[in-house]
Parts: sequence; structure tokens; C-alpha cells
Amino acid sequence: MFRDARPGLIDRTVTISGASKTYSMTGWRMGWACGPAHLIKAMGNVQASRRAARAVSAQAAMIAALEGDQTCVERMRKEFEARRDLVSTGWRR
Repeated sequence: MFRDARPGLIDRTVTISGASKTYSMTGWRMGWACGPAHLIKAMGNVQASRRAARAVSAQAAMIAALEGDQTCVERMRKEFEARRDLVSTGWRR
């Protein structure tokens, strides 16, 4: 569907995300990027000299979070949305 809406957009899009907010793994500084292979490879080459190795246990935890049940993510999103709504309603008064 997305490809049909904007032909070629997938081949020009990079998505960058991380575990800090989505899975409440703050401070772990682990994330990922998805996009065209040639661009991701170039990003890896640039980043290779700047990143520190992450503990195997932290890597395993992030993989488990990504591959596991995602209902916790939606539950957290709803909670944060409710908090936002509460604060923004207070500002309108």
C-alpha cells in the first residue's frame, strides 16, 4: 500500500529508532536504522569508529524486546497519551 501511494519513497527512506523510549531501556543507548542497504552500510562505516561495544546481555534484552509481545508498547503509549492529555487540559484553563 505504502509503495503504491509514493512510488520510490521506500528506496529513499531511512527509519531510525531505539530501545530507550519504546521499551523503557533508558541509558542503554541502543538503537537501529532501516533503509536502503547501501546507505545503512555507509552509516555503519562512519559509526564503526564511534560506538562502544554493548554488553551481550543488553543486546539479548533488546532482541527479546523487539521480537516479543508488543502489547506493553501500546499500553505505555496509551499511558503517556493520557498524561499528555491531562497536562494539556490543565494548560488550557
